[in-house]
Amino acid sequence: MEPGPVNASCDYLRIVVEGSGGRGAYPHRARDPILALSHVVVALQALVSRSTDPMHAAVFSVGWLRAGSAENVIPDLAEAGGTLRALHPEDREPLRGMARGIVANTARAHGCSGRVEVTAGEPATVNDTALARAARSLLREAGFGLAPAMRSCGSDDFGFYGRIAPTLMLFVGIGGAPNTPDVPLHHPRFLPPAEAVRAVARSQAVAFAAAATAPPEPGPEA
Repeated sequence: MEPGPVNASCDYLRIVVEGSGGRGAYPHRARDPILALSHVVVALQALVSRSTDPMHAAVFSVGWLRAGSAENVIPDLAEAGGTLRALHPEDREPLRGMARGIVANTARAHGCSGRVEVTAGEPATVNDTALARAARSLLREAGFGLAPAMRSCGSDDFGFYGRIAPTLMLFVGIGGAPNTPDVPLHHPRFLPPAEAVRAVARSQAVAFAAAATAPPEPGPEA
């Protein structure tokens, strides 16, 4: 529960590389989109490591690859799908642009054409500074222990609310809770204990109180 960005934006990328198919025995007569796409996937890792401020979190992950249907045939087309996330809102559009450039130019270097289709997902979730400070004070008074700062490259549709009103997202941990499986959030055995659910409800009540007491953010002319 810190001021500023706490959850990342999320974009879904469909990467399409088109070449010229042929028989596997004669690769020199084809323009292999699978080879080109393989280089594209590797090159895209530079989006984060060499194109983003090291102090700003961002993630690019490929989730699927699809090409061809026979072992001895070079196909005309190869595809990949991935997710692109940026914790800081100002990094989102530059990362999209760099992804498009990397795909097009890497594919071209292998005699193919490449393009990126972007499906916009959730925006970054950004905690309002005044709400976060007020809530931290009230949570201590309510007997909550405050954990170290938590920021994530996960994404959440709660970020859309930040476009219309000040928002505050709190993370409530369940580590060490009795009779609770030690599994990650989306695991099928994840089941928070009643005490954790109660703590979430109490922390939400504190957040509502913070919204009623937090001073307004100063305007640009202040």
